[in-house]
Amino acid sequence: MENNSDQLSMDVKPRDEGFVDKVKTKIWRETSSDNPYIASKASCYGYDLRELMSKVSYSEMLYLMFRGELPVLEVADLLNALLVAFINPGPRDNGSRAAIQASIGKTDTLHVLPIALSIFAGEQSGATFVNESTRFFVRARKRSIAENVALLTAMEDTRPSGFGTQYNGKDVLAASLLDSLCQMPGAGDGLTTARSINAELHGSDFGIMRHGVFAATLADLGFLPKHAPALYQLLSAPGLLAHGLEYVGKPRDQVPFLSDEFYEIVGENDEI
Repeated sequence: MENNSDQLSMDVKPRDEGFVDKVKTKIWRETSSDNPYIASKASCYGYDLRELMSKVSYSEMLYLMFRGELPVLEVADLLNALLVAFINPGPRDNGSRAAIQASIGKTDTLHVLPIALSIFAGEQSGATFVNESTRFFVRARKRSIAENVALLTAMEDTRPSGFGTQYNGKDVLAASLLDSLCQMPGAGDGLTTARSINAELHGSDFGIMRHGVFAATLADLGFLPKHAPALYQLLSAPGLLAHGLEYVGKPRDQVPFLSDEFYEIVGENDEI
């Protein structure tokens, strides 16, 4: 075999990239103590952390971290409602099932949530489509309802828009959550457009989905679409973890086990 090491040494050159000396952030500032590696004080976008602890809610702090400013009351209330509405995807979700199976399998509780989130990030929960769904509602606000419905009708897969079918039917709970969020003072064009589109789809076999409600709300809150998938995971993490921890220490017979009738054993040369 020919040795190309000499040729490689001639072709490979340093890129001379100008890397910065330090990581920079506008989000968080730490004031060091006598030990430069230990902080004595922390602030978020200029607000002292200890003062924030006594004066703002979790939803307000979350908004501050991602938007760089504290929300007005209506926006904070809308975000808080979203936090409550999406805190748990429910026991039918594949992410929750993964958390339960991990706990039954005696997985260290430290790893239950990461396992659940990795499964939750798939198509079944809609997390895969939240980025595109948020972009859809940002643009949908500028179109007429008729144009939006026509666009959806022409789409082969409507899930990236936030609409679709759930187990071959409409997601009734998602529509109910949408109606509740639309009644809040902080609701904007994203949510009202989503509700108007969903109303026009009456009689069809698809409608607003859970991730669509989340995306429409995020569009009104002003979060960037590229942040949407991670935020979707973050808001649903407590429910995924709760379902998993509920089964810690329980015997494996506390979850269903598929019987032989659900399996077909084939030969190694048979086509699957």
